[in-house]
Amino acid sequence: MIRSIYIILLIIATSIMSYSQSSFSAERLKEAIINHIMKSNTGIAEVEILQNISDISFPESGIHAELDADIQDCGLNRVMIKFRNEDRIVKFIDYSVRIKYEINVLVAAQTIPVGQTFLESDFTYKKIISDNNCSNNITDIKQLIGKQASRNISKGTIVNSTLLAAETIIKRSEKVSIIVNSGAVRIRTMGTALQDGIAGQQIRIKRDSGGTLTGIVGDDGNVYLDANNLSKR
Repeated sequence: MIRSIYIILLIIATSIMSYSQSSFSAERLKEAIINHIMKSNTGIAEVEILQNISDISFPESGIHAELDADIQDCGLNRVMIKFRNEDRIVKFIDYSVRIKYEINVLVAAQTIPVGQTFLESDFTYKKIISDNNCSNNITDIKQLIGKQASRNISKGTIVNSTLLAAETIIKRSEKVSIIVNSGAVRIRTMGTALQDGIAGQQIRIKRDSGGTLTGIVGDDGNVYLDANNLSKR
């Protein structure tokens, strides 16, 4: 008798479960992804989901969706939706998303010729929508004052670091320190630059003790030579 009741109850329970299910519409999932990203990150203007989202259903009830998004500023991002029944993950889906930010950028207020020293009046701020919040755009006008244009800059061009001429570290006729590396030994001497130089550039220098050398300009303003490649004329 007990066994019969158990079988009947099992049949009834199975019958009930066949009509119980968890459903998630595509529109509901899309809205959840967008809202989650917009609320958890500031400055976001648009969220574009790059894959089609379909309706998802499960034959069992009690399924809930959990979003996991680690949003980086640059490039594409991924969002994972985990469908759980209590502590058990029933299904998970990855979606690729492109996030666009509203950012302030500096643009040229007028045409700026190559070699011209920048003035504050040369630039103005403009709001743009961009999917790259980690670009090399310059947003602080103080970084530009006194710098020079590396090429002609048209009016309205967004200003980034590639438009800045490399800063001259050593000027012609300037006294410079010459560092000669020979294995573990470092020799320091003095000389005079025979040309202007930027960091990483090879320049010629005249040693105080006589002779002309060729070395590489360092970020610190010294000129570096390797004793093995020392050229003296």
